[in-house]
Amino acid sequence: MRQQLILWSILLISLTQTAVGCMAIDHYRNFPLGTSTHGLVVFETYMLRDDIGDTWTGVTNLAIYGSTFKLLKSISLDSIQVRDTTFELKSKYIEALNKSFSKALVIAQGMSGFIAATPYIYPSVNISKPVVSFL
Repeated sequence: MRQQLILWSILLISLTQTAVGCMAIDHYRNFPLGTSTHGLVVFETYMLRDDIGDTWTGVTNLAIYGSTFKLLKSISLDSIQVRDTTFELKSKYIEALNKSFSKALVIAQGMSGFIAATPYIYPSVNISKPVVSFL
């Protein structure tokens, strides 16, 4: 009888437990825009999501790296905060990054000797359509 009680207790406890996790996350991304006479021109994002999962905050920068990949200059573009409790958060997040990316591209195109980066698709990779677009 005691063994059955222990078995039922273990079974009941294992069925009623729930997984608990933290929704917080951070993203640091670099998007090469091209090169200028000073070096590699990059759009950088650093974004943090809160513990609840409904707010993204962060900053975007336009950075120039030299030939040894040392940071030469960083231009702060935007401070971003996107908060939404509905399912529209992803589109608001992408919209905010698009505005900042467009601003970075305008600044980069004004740099001396700027040559825009063009993506190279390896012949062995078959991509029917782009997955993400910032423009």
